[in-house]
Amino acid sequence: MAANRNFLSAVFPIGTKSLYQAMRDAGIRSAMPQRNVQWINVADDGMTVLNWWRNNMEERDKTIVGVVDARDWPPTIGTMAKRNAVIDGLAKLNGKDIRVIVLEGVRGSRRQTGARYDSTATWLVEDTGDEFLIWRGRTGLREMEPIPDTPAGFGNITPARRRAVSKQIERDPKVKAFTLKRAKYRCEITTCRDAADFQSMDVHHISRLGDGGSDHTDNTVALCPACHSRTHRGTTIVRDKLVKQIETIRNRRLSRP
Repeated sequence: MAANRNFLSAVFPIGTKSLYQAMRDAGIRSAMPQRNVQWINVADDGMTVLNWWRNNMEERDKTIVGVVDARDWPPTIGTMAKRNAVIDGLAKLNGKDIRVIVLEGVRGSRRQTGARYDSTATWLVEDTGDEFLIWRGRTGLREMEPIPDTPAGFGNITPARRRAVSKQIERDPKVKAFTLKRAKYRCEITTCRDAADFQSMDVHHISRLGDGGSDHTDNTVALCPACHSRTHRGTTIVRDKLVKQIETIRNRRLSRP
């Protein structure tokens, strides 16, 4: 149920400022007029700032919640990289407070007609798995319902925690970024039919790091999580088929002048 317009206007009046002026109000002093602005930004004091539409806000539990269905955005809404940046950014902010700039616009259109920074409240991010809910003024996520103690159930309701220390191979984040960009953020297996089910691709090291392989762009390929899992845990026939395809991709890439 969409939030009552009078209720919304009472909470924060219609914004009339430009987006970059609202961003400066939110603490991003370096904000400048530009055509394309990221959905998620960081203020000078480290606080995350989200730009979101008034049209995509609802009234729930006597408060206002912004509904960000980024996982269902069609390809026409920005680039895949921008979409993934929103999904990854909000997923990491689950349970944390952010600032919100409310964007004005015509329903069904992405044309902005004004903006206003909500300076009177912080907003809480909740990742439901299907969508992101941005709650205005909420202080914490709702507690999970208790697990029923059924006769057929077993295990520990509050399992013990212990600290585990392990060695990890250091990876260069630039290698991952370059590999994904080179693949245009797609699975490089041409016969893959599963990539659309995932919000981001993995970086696979062709010669495994654990076996002495290099963390180098000549040794990496972008795979969707399904193909990546098959290369490690698929049947012998599946693994061998993928290994040949990946080697073909690498050899073709290395043979270019």
